[in-house]
Amino acid sequence: MQFRLRVHFVDGTQGIIDLLHWVHAPNAAVFSALADPAPFGQVFAEHGAVI
Repeated sequence: MQFRLRVHFVDGTQGIIDLLHWVHAPNAAVFSALADPAPFGQVFAEHGAVI
């Protein structure tokens, strides 16, 4: 599975953020819950935060 988010900022900047290493890191903390594909499929970014 790919753990990527497409992000768009109000200044027009956009891109794809790969969170693979974040969700599988030993110190992933809150991101460890996103290692499961089902919850990750519901993730989005809003105001600079992963929701």
